[in-house]
Amino acid sequence: MVLAYCRTGTRSATLWALSQADKLSVSEIERTTAKAGYDLEAVVRRIANAGKAPLDVVEAEHTVLIVGGGAAGIAVASSLRARDPSLDVAIIDPADVHYYQPGWTLVGAGIFDAADTARTMASRVPRGVRWLKAAVVAFEPDSHAVVLEGCRRVRYQRLVVCPGIKVDWHGVEGLVETLGRNGVTSNYRFDLAPYMAELVKALRGGKALFTQPPMPIKCAGAPQKAMYLSCDTWRRNGTLHNTQVQFFSAGAVLFGVRLRAGTDGVCGSVRH
Repeated sequence: MVLAYCRTGTRSATLWALSQADKLSVSEIERTTAKAGYDLEAVVRRIANAGKAPLDVVEAEHTVLIVGGGAAGIAVASSLRARDPSLDVAIIDPADVHYYQPGWTLVGAGIFDAADTARTMASRVPRGVRWLKAAVVAFEPDSHAVVLEGCRRVRYQRLVVCPGIKVDWHGVEGLVETLGRNGVTSNYRFDLAPYMAELVKALRGGKALFTQPPMPIKCAGAPQKAMYLSCDTWRRNGTLHNTQVQFFSAGAVLFGVRLRAGTDGVCGSVRH
């Protein structure tokens, strides 16, 4: 028995359909999934074509196709449309909510509310840009196409790929178990940034440790900004002189400038 879960159920239904390719006819698969509320016509075509979608079957075609509706994808789409309002642009992203992740550092500093960094994806997509609410499962550069969940194919003339990266919290042993408690937090997650603000506000002295993981990371400046903003809060509160601040970086350079181990920073020592 296999229990599958996904946000909309489409990928789970697709997985089931592909697993039944040698057991049921394509008509039975299509009829069963349709009865469950899923249109898997493209999946059925792929099954009937030995696992490959016919090159002449395209669900849509756009001049510019952007994979990822985060800050980067939205900014690119907005910039292109500003330069040429007639340009055919589409964004692919399965999310219902758009998070302005650069703002999470300011949430951690107590300047922004976390709610201010979240908006509906529909409200963030620039006017005139089509939003394809789906996940990309494969790229077909030779045919200038991408394959979406449900085996739908979308063709493009120019492709922009900016889906972001997934944070591997399990990369640090014990981190998952202590995040959000015990004075351990991160500005790389929506629900943890407010805890950062609580910790900074409550600290009246002691030791504060800031860490920067090795690349690739979402923003190399975020850990440093968290430290600088925290130090500014403690300076205004009159508690900075009671606080030992240390910054630990996994990289050899900060902002492209090599620093010697133990070099005094703005509010503490920098260690590699």
